[in-house]
Amino acid sequence: MQVSRVKLYREFSKIHSMASYLAMFPPVLPHSFITRYSQENDLVYDPFAGRGTAPFEACRMGRIGIGNDLSPLAFCLIKAKTNIPKISKIKKRLNDLARHYQPPDIAGVDMDIRMLFDENLTLPQLVYLKQGLKLSRPVDNFIMATLAGIMHGKHRKDGTSMYCSIDMPNTFSMSANYIRGFVAKHGLKKLRQDVFQSLEYRIDSLFAPSKYPQQDMSRYQRGYCFNADAIKCSQKVVKNMAKTLSL
Repeated sequence: MQVSRVKLYREFSKIHSMASYLAMFPPVLPHSFITRYSQENDLVYDPFAGRGTAPFEACRMGRIGIGNDLSPLAFCLIKAKTNIPKISKIKKRLNDLARHYQPPDIAGVDMDIRMLFDENLTLPQLVYLKQGLKLSRPVDNFIMATLAGIMHGKHRKDGTSMYCSIDMPNTFSMSANYIRGFVAKHGLKKLRQDVFQSLEYRIDSLFAPSKYPQQDMSRYQRGYCFNADAIKCSQKVVKNMAKTLSL
């Protein structure tokens, strides 16, 4: 029996879709293996966790999900999903950031970045958040991970968008010169997006009430994340095992 790709995602927690990521697999895949081969409170480890699908699904299912990835984006996403703060704390922090907002100077922002975002409201807000968010704090890291998911994306047919940038893909990038030419050729417009409002809307969406069993968060427990070189770590483990076996 074939299952539609939409259904593979729709019936699972929206936290899974916090941000797009290349080569991501649907949550039904780790869900099936975790159900079959582990029990509650078991450790579930993904050494190349990407956007954190496996460790988050493990945490949601009452296991201790552990994710590792060298990518700074992946590390941010894994950390957000394996240590989810209360929505009340997230919204309080976001409101505090919005209340204290003062437009920063964006004169030093590279033109390759400035061509993507509205420079009167959107880009200054993005710069402010980049400067103000402390990723060592779980709440700030969650906000940054959510922001990563709305930075770039396709616009709707009516010209509106949930994303901050010009109309562009959100899973891969092109050279700056190519984008500049594409923008000019197709007359792409920068949308004036209020980043704080977009984040609030997105956060509400991520924490929407469950409709399906696979969205239930009642068994969720905190996991862990690392950004070590998993290949080198694996080589050390193998060498240590070889020494032990030779004794």
